[in-house]
Formats: sequence, C-alpha cells, structure tokens
Amino acid sequence: MNKSFFPNMKGALPIFIFCVFSICISCPSHSQNPVEDNYRKAVQLMEESKWKEATSVLQTVVSDHGENAMEFYGPAFGLIHYHLGLCQLSLKKFAEAADSFQTTYRKYPNKFEKDQKGPKTRNHYHQVSLYRWGTAEQGNEKYEGALKIYEAFLNSNPEKGTFSPAEVLINMGVCNAKLGKIPEATEKLQKVYDNYDKIRTREQWMLHNAFMDLAGQWIEKAMPAEGIAFIDKNDGPLRFSPYESFQYGFNNKMLKLAQ
Repeated sequence: MNKSFFPNMKGALPIFIFCVFSICISCPSHSQNPVEDNYRKAVQLMEESKWKEATSVLQTVVSDHGENAMEFYGPAFGLIHYHLGLCQLSLKKFAEAADSFQTTYRKYPNKFEKDQKGPKTRNHYHQVSLYRWGTAEQGNEKYEGALKIYEAFLNSNPEKGTFSPAEVLINMGVCNAKLGKIPEATEKLQKVYDNYDKIRTREQWMLHNAFMDLAGQWIEKAMPAEGIAFIDKNDGPLRFSPYESFQYGFNNKMLKLAQ
C-alpha cells in the first residue's frame, strides 16, 4: 500500500548537527551538555539506520530536558522532536510520528510570544515539519486530515529548496485516490506527469506507485474510459521497462488490478 514517502535522512543531518551546536552554546553554564552529547549519538545511529536505538536516545532527551525547553534552548529544541518523528516514520509508528511533528511545528516556532524568554536559536525544520506531519497522518491512513495539512503547508508559502513540490502533489494525489476522489487525484498526478522529465528518479517511482492507487479506483468504480484516457495521455512515462517492472513490483500490482 502506498501510504507515505519518507525524507532523505542523510540529507537532513548536516543542518541537524549545526542546530545541536546552537543548543550547546546557548547553555554556557554547563561544561558538558547532555543534550548535545546524546544528539550526536542519535545522529550517528540515524546515519547507520538504527532507528530503534536512535528513537530511544531521542525520547530520553525529550523526557529529561523537554520541560520548559523553549526557555532553556529556544526554537532549536524543536529539532529534537523533528528527528524523533523521522525515526518513528522509519519504524512505521505513524501516530507517534504525527505527534512529534505536530510538537515541532506548534511548540517551537521561530518567534517568541510577548514576554516569552529563551535563547534566539532557530528551528530549521519548523515549516517543513508541517508537511512531515501530513505524511505521518497519511501513513496512519488519516487521509482527510493529511490533505488539510498539505493544503496548510502549501498556503504557508514554504521556502523553495526545502521541499519537493512533486512529492507534495503525489502525496495529495494518493490521499484523494484513497478517498475515492478520482477527479482530484487525477488532477494532482497529471500535474506531476506533465513535468515528468524534470523530476528525480525517486519521485518517478513514487508517481508510478500513486498511479497504481488511482488505477485501482478506476477498476473499483468501473471507469475504464477515464483510465484509458489518462494512460493514453501519459503513454511515454507509463511504458515501464522489464527491469523497472520487476524492481518496483509493478507486474504484481498490475496483476492485482486485473483480477
């Protein structure tokens, strides 16, 4: 089942290291900072794809240092919850991941309320945590909620280069397909197919999997004409090589759709 799409973990790590350093220097009274030490340990575990171990370390930091964290560490503490969410996504603990991303977004914005105290650190993932919250809801099969979050994310004017527009459209297409909203799903996926030559290989794979979800709806609702029209329009991208069909399991999926 095509539920959600996960971020490139290693690509996120360099910024994370920088922000852990920001957390460290905001606490000059400590010769050693357990937050920094444990987060460097968690980052190493994440680089090794040891998600359970990294989750344990991150949860311990949240438990030990989460109270009044905004006051002591500023917005940068939101990165702790964000990376915890990434680990939980990888472990398919979607409800827990949604809570972690929601905490990142709601409790650690890059601004302070009136009279609120705390170091002026930065939560580099504040805006994108809203999108990741949506992917967690999608993974938990909360498709209506995920769509609302995706819309809110796009309406927040996210900074270019911090997310994949194609990935957002694909995920929105999947959610609409799962809800049986065929016109909406078709519209989202068609926008991506229209720019097929400009998207990355990973996004092409995601798009083809989303197409399988949409095709399932055409079959379930006896809409062959709509399906044929879509396939004809996107004939080039939908011509899978034998290697692609085997590698990504498209043959098995097509057989299931034909049953």
